[in-house]
Amino acid sequence: GLRGATPVTRAAGAEELAASGTVERRAAAHRYATAVAVAEAFGASSGQGSDEAPSTVCAATGAAFADALAAGPAAAAAGAPLLLVGADGVPSVVRDYLDAVGPDRVRVLGGAAAVSDAVAAQRGSHTG
Repeated sequence: GLRGATPVTRAAGAEELAASGTVERRAAAHRYATAVAVAEAFGASSGQGSDEAPSTVCAATGAAFADALAAGPAAAAAGAPLLLVGADGVPSVVRDYLDAVGPDRVRVLGGAAAVSDAVAAQRGSHTG
């Protein structure tokens, strides 16, 4: 399915994609909430809409798209949703998601300049 708000993914592009199959749009007020919406839509660790809560989630900075883009394959390989965090804090929408699903592990993808050690230390995160 198609991900992103209309300004991010133009409507004409959605029409072109719809010609080849079902298009689903996942969007929210900002990138952090959109990442949570995508994680919720696809369910748990397999990314296949499982009803089980993910045991692992991945986190990358939401401040620089390149970090999140690079983190995507690592999250996919781990079968984990990719959440976005701030360099010095975890947005409330992400914190609420983590509280709701209670993962055993949060893998922080990126160095301390992208995600501070204080953020990485929250919730028993593991850097990688």
